[in-house]
Amino acid sequence: MNDTGTVEVYYQIKNIPYTETKRDWEDAYLSYHFVINETGDGELKISKNKILPDEIEDAISSIEEQTNSWFMFYKFKSSHYNVSFEKKEQKYSVENLGCLPLNERITVDMIKCWMSGGNSLDVDITVPVFNSDGESSRGEFPDLSRFNNIDEILKRSLFTYIQTKELSLLSENYPDDMLKRWFLILEEIEENTGNIDYQNIKRARHFVSHSMCDTKSGRKVIDFLKRELAEAVYTNSENNEEARFDRGNQKHIEFVQKYAVKAEERARQLLMQQLEQHHD
Repeated sequence: MNDTGTVEVYYQIKNIPYTETKRDWEDAYLSYHFVINETGDGELKISKNKILPDEIEDAISSIEEQTNSWFMFYKFKSSHYNVSFEKKEQKYSVENLGCLPLNERITVDMIKCWMSGGNSLDVDITVPVFNSDGESSRGEFPDLSRFNNIDEILKRSLFTYIQTKELSLLSENYPDDMLKRWFLILEEIEENTGNIDYQNIKRARHFVSHSMCDTKSGRKVIDFLKRELAEAVYTNSENNEEARFDRGNQKHIEFVQKYAVKAEERARQLLMQQLEQHHD
């Protein structure tokens, strides 16, 4: 009996914008099988061959990490933020036993025991299969095999971008929250922090992040606001200049929206540049 098997992880993709009904591809480590089922949802199976029982859990983790990274990249680059991606099941296929679903009934430890000569697996196994009927059509599904795992900083920034974009689609009333979130990305990955665009976005973020801005905390912020939004600046009882953000003031909102858009554009540009290095 062969002492290795194949790990398979299955995903369901809802609201997928592709009309391609079937696709298979592979790289040096993984095999991929994609179909659109009868309900219009996408089904994705990712397989890894020649896996020893002791390697099953690591193989599953590796598949999950790469797939989750790819899915964030896909949502970001395609701008299809309503697409949902869910792992449905995982299996281990081995000679003389078939394809075993890994769950509470059939655990990795049970498989290790059986393959090392222990007790046989006396369970009733019903394994669902994907429907692979249909011909490919226009709207090609992205090739996962060309995507490399991304580092933690980039992954965190990408997650922040997607989360913020999804939130922005729900409401246009809180551009100050959007600006703060977009700037989190710039703080992480912008290298040219001395340029005027970055500094102005940072000053606008400072304006909405504090209950009050004054010359003590930042003369440059006050000077910036006097140029861009003079009505927000006033003189206090001690004859010092201060500024406050008023969410109920339409001019304040328009000012913040302007810089939220600039911050999003720059964040997307930087993310795209870095992600392309992982998807060549």
